[in-house]
Amino acid sequence: MKNLVKLIVIFVTLCWGSAANAQKETDLISAHINPATLSHPYLLFNQEGKKQMLEDIKNDRELSEIYEKQMLEASRYLKMPGDYSLPEHKQDKDYYGILRSFHYAHLGPALSLAFAYQLTGNPEYAEKAFFHADMLCQVDAWTYVFHRFPYLYRRVWPWGVDDDQVVFSYDIQTARISTHLALVYDWIYDYMNKGQRDRIRGALLENSITRVRGNYEYYWWAAAHRCNWSGVCYAGVGMASLALLKEDPQLIDVVERAYEGVSLMLDELGVDGGWSEGRGYWSYMLGHSSWFMETVKQLTGNSYNLFTHPRLKYNVADFALYTMYANFCDGSGGPVGSSWLMNKLIEETGDQTAAWYRDTFLESGESIYDLIYRKPDVTGKEPEVKSKHFRTIHWAAMQSSFTDPNTVRVVCKAGENDDPHHGHLDCGQFIINYKGENFISEPARAEYDLFYFAKERWDYVQASSEGHNVVFVNGEQQIPAKIKDEPWRESTGTNIDEFYTSDKTDYVVMNHLEKAYPGIEMKSWKRKIVLEKPVLSIVIDRIESEKNAEIRSRIHPGGEVELFEKYYTITSAQGDVMTVVPFSDQEISMEARRHASLRTHVESLCKWIPYVDTYTKTKNNHTIMGYLVFPFNGVEETDVVLHSLRLQQGPDEALQVSFSFNGGQHLIAF
Repeated sequence: MKNLVKLIVIFVTLCWGSAANAQKETDLISAHINPATLSHPYLLFNQEGKKQMLEDIKNDRELSEIYEKQMLEASRYLKMPGDYSLPEHKQDKDYYGILRSFHYAHLGPALSLAFAYQLTGNPEYAEKAFFHADMLCQVDAWTYVFHRFPYLYRRVWPWGVDDDQVVFSYDIQTARISTHLALVYDWIYDYMNKGQRDRIRGALLENSITRVRGNYEYYWWAAAHRCNWSGVCYAGVGMASLALLKEDPQLIDVVERAYEGVSLMLDELGVDGGWSEGRGYWSYMLGHSSWFMETVKQLTGNSYNLFTHPRLKYNVADFALYTMYANFCDGSGGPVGSSWLMNKLIEETGDQTAAWYRDTFLESGESIYDLIYRKPDVTGKEPEVKSKHFRTIHWAAMQSSFTDPNTVRVVCKAGENDDPHHGHLDCGQFIINYKGENFISEPARAEYDLFYFAKERWDYVQASSEGHNVVFVNGEQQIPAKIKDEPWRESTGTNIDEFYTSDKTDYVVMNHLEKAYPGIEMKSWKRKIVLEKPVLSIVIDRIESEKNAEIRSRIHPGGEVELFEKYYTITSAQGDVMTVVPFSDQEISMEARRHASLRTHVESLCKWIPYVDTYTKTKNNHTIMGYLVFPFNGVEETDVVLHSLRLQQGPDEALQVSFSFNGGQHLIAF
């Protein structure tokens, strides 16, 4: 099996010639690491790196303060009582369960104390670190309860994964514990006696490495390269194997396979840096993968350096920056990514945009990783072009400023409904942000429960098209490309076909949005979204259906809605107001309603999610609908817009929308 894995790695490396710099075509990682010469610590830093870290802490006020905090944390753990007991083996009442709490009760303290030992040499820290590590070693599995067979077997498998999955003994929590317990092992190695070393070593082998080694084909995440699990899980087993190389040099084959797995995940980053699972999981998968990437880079003398992967190197933080307020998929709006992760990526790439993003939007971190990955000497530079099309995943961000709250930001997406893991049925979705608030938003992800990743996922309003700013014909909803034990529906969705940006105007065009639907009620749907900078947004939809169909265009407001005769306003919690003017070539009505959302959990409470539908009963096969969205500046200005609004056919049957706004005439062609 070892030779087979090596052949696979060689093949992948040859196919991907630009992957790692200074890498010979016939080389393997085993040619660059001699386990016999390894001397602990060597995960993330060695003795020389530790010396430089301490020197930087001494000379930098901010680092010295973080150091002071970390030593205070370690001292607190040192004084805490050590009479912990194992959790009872019983069915958990809630999603995360008592075992997760037990994991974190020991994992954080073990890591903190081990790090304190490295920086101070005080053996009391190492002794208490081993105590917490030993408690984790007493647990015979590190998986989450809800990632085991009775629950995970039912789930809808992500892109690249076969439905026939029955082995669930290694998950992202196993990977997380494997990574951090490997660091503890490495950092207190010289304190421990052989029995203590073998205690942690045995647990890493039993709970992590031997479950996976030689059995990759049985783990769904091993093939799910567009899923954050892939990088996290490969990196976890890779870090565990790196920690044990001195005693078990044969584990180099696991390191090589983990490197291959992480590199295949990075292949699935978009050409512009986009990640189809959304912004939060982009940060999560890169953060957990980076520890493995860094250690391999150091131990191979920079010969195997995944930080130079072209999908990562040239678009380090663009996805996080440009789509700042897009809470698409199971993600979140606002800044994502830790300061230490940005520090590491900036150090490796010299990316000035990433440095500007970190300095402008991220709070300074205070973790041990902020001491390990210190701020590099790279001057940040704001990108000149403020809007961007993420071509691979078909997201687009349009704005005139990253920082001016008095400007509007529009983020929209098309793409295919082919991510059953964290994707939503939201082809055509958009958000509009003003004053730092999403006035046109979406419910974002549901609270996770035992059914949110199963076939029932598409019944949750947060994941279904019901919870997104899209169009419905006779109630027909979008469909997923994949349901468990059913074949993939190819091309379920569409692309952003046109993207244009300039100093004054941005726009996107999404054709064939009907491909995201069953194709029974909706015959065709095209959407154009325009940003007339700095504050005016226009959405135009062309919908084809049978006559006498009911068409509903939906908006999820991010504030309090007040309906008027021909428009409505949305007021944020801060008191800012935006106007939404629906328009159509048909007679339209507006209706404000709420979705009911209830988590499948013993203590769940119903949550209400507001939305506004603009709807019509069609007289023709072709219907025009749309919105003008702008900051509210009094009833008189809104009346000017309403009285001047015209729809007409232009040359070559192009639709023209004209109106007056803010003292000027506007003409939008579609």
